[in-house]
Amino acid sequence: MIDTAHKVVTSKFRIGNEYPEVSRGFAVITGRLYVPIPIGGEFDWTGGKVDVIDPSTDTGPYPVEFDGGGDSAIDPARQSLYITNFRGGTASEINLETMELVRTHRVGDAPRSPVVDPGTHNVYTSDGHSRSISEIEPETSCR
Repeated sequence: MIDTAHKVVTSKFRIGNEYPEVSRGFAVITGRLYVPIPIGGEFDWTGGKVDVIDPSTDTGPYPVEFDGGGDSAIDPARQSLYITNFRGGTASEINLETMELVRTHRVGDAPRSPVVDPGTHNVYTSDGHSRSISEIEPETSCR
């Protein structure tokens, strides 16, 4: 944790990842840090979990299972976390209130960098191998 006013590190938190270099795209909301962590080999992800760290109480991690490992984004209004699954061509939607997987959305090949439109709540992924951008409409997409 960094005190931005004084530009100093105030505390450190350990995340449960065998391959920390592939824990990318963590997201923060309401003082909690959400870190997607791939499970399996370094490039052979069989699934994933989310470590949740609450720096004010020093609690966590709380594992939440999802399809793979990748980048993440939060829609604060819907209390939803989206995590891309680079290998599987999906994005997992997790309810932050219940810490449960809501659904898995099909997107293009090798999705990265999810972005939430705060006005529409649609989520966009950059799909590297497809050379496309996918749009997720959370209210209408199915598992």
